[in-house]
Amino acid sequence: RRAEKRGPRNHWGVVRGLLAAARRLWSNDSRPLRAIARAFLSHNVPIPCWLDAEYTECDVGGYLRCLIEYGAVAQGLKIALNCVEEETRKIKSVDSRVWLPVTAINDLLTLGVKCKEVALMSALNEKLRAHFTRIESFEKVARLSQ
Repeated sequence: RRAEKRGPRNHWGVVRGLLAAARRLWSNDSRPLRAIARAFLSHNVPIPCWLDAEYTECDVGGYLRCLIEYGAVAQGLKIALNCVEEETRKIKSVDSRVWLPVTAINDLLTLGVKCKEVALMSALNEKLRAHFTRIESFEKVARLSQ
C-alpha cells in the first residue's frame, strides 16, 4: 500500500536495490545489468538514466549488444557516440590505452542506415573519424621521432 501512495517511482527503488545487492556480490559481472536492461526493453519501457549510466560504465560493449538485440538503435547510437568521444579524450600520447566496442559500433552503423538515423550516424561517423585521426597523428609523431 505504501508503494501505491508513493507512485511508480518507488518501484525503481526495488530494482535499484536488487541491482546494488547483485553488484556487491558479483562486482565484475554485468549479467545483472543485462537482465534488468532486457526486462525494460522487452516491455518497451525506456531504460532509466541510472541504469544507462551504470551499464555504460561497467560494460559498454555488452550494453550496445543488448540494445541492438532489442532494436533500440537510436539509443545505441547515442551511447556509442558518447563512448567514442570519451575514449578520444583519453588519447594523450602514443602509449594511451583506449578501447572501443568496434563490432557493436559497426553493427549499429549498419542498422542505423536501415532505420534512417541520419543525424546520429553522421555525428558518430564524425567522432570515429576524429578518434582514428588522433591516433594516427600520434603514431606519425612517434615514427618521426625515432
